[in-house]
Amino acid sequence: MASSPNRRNPYRHRHSASVPNPDLRIELTRSISGAVYLAEDSDGLLAHDTILDAVAPASPACAAGANGEKIGPPASFIRCTVYGEVQAYRIILVSYRIA
Repeated sequence: MASSPNRRNPYRHRHSASVPNPDLRIELTRSISGAVYLAEDSDGLLAHDTILDAVAPASPACAAGANGEKIGPPASFIRCTVYGEVQAYRIILVSYRIA
């Protein structure tokens, strides 16, 4: 994975995979994160005790594509707070949500 600093906030990094990986699954545990944009063919997102914040009202909190313009892979949210839309073709689990 490549990491590059965010221009608006040098302490926030943007991570991106250099090659497609359909077995890639992102797991966030006890985290505070900005928007998460995954590859369409990835294995999905699993978030536990996490806050996802899209920051911009017009941007989704979870989606696919470089800018969140596509429907994302499957996602599960366990005890999470999500600010923004979740654009996933399947939501596997939502437990104790605040939205």
